[in-house]
Amino acid sequence: MIDTRDQPTGFNSPHFEGHFPNIDAASVAVLRAAGAGILRNEGGHRRADLPAALDLAARCRAAFDALAAPFDAVLTPSTPGVAPLGPEDTGAATFNRIWTLLHTPCVNVPGLSGPGGLPVGLTLTGPRFHDRQLLAVAARVGDALGPPPDGEAA
Repeated sequence: MIDTRDQPTGFNSPHFEGHFPNIDAASVAVLRAAGAGILRNEGGHRRADLPAALDLAARCRAAFDALAAPFDAVLTPSTPGVAPLGPEDTGAATFNRIWTLLHTPCVNVPGLSGPGGLPVGLTLTGPRFHDRQLLAVAARVGDALGPPPDGEAA
């Protein structure tokens, strides 16, 4: 276990002060249990499962590249709903995991809001290695949506 007490905390942000693994026992317990479950192979994965999964991911990357190529960008929700309130919860990464797996560029574009004025994220993505094209499209979409509602950071 690494004790982070002597390491800098989030550019001295007050949000990170007092949060240390040796003090935040509940978080440490969850991480330890998850790691132990992986080491015990509680999912029952076989050695052959990893290469098969990696091969499938590679085929999916090529398929998505072909699917997305005719479009300027693919528009998806960033999360299942509005942003959570407060820094304690960063929201669900459910809709972002696919882009990580596919190695595609993705840009979250602000500009929409839901109930209570909380932001609703839009993600633009496209084929691998089309990062500049996607950034240009994201800039145009951001301009079309206009500035975020009052009180939200851009």
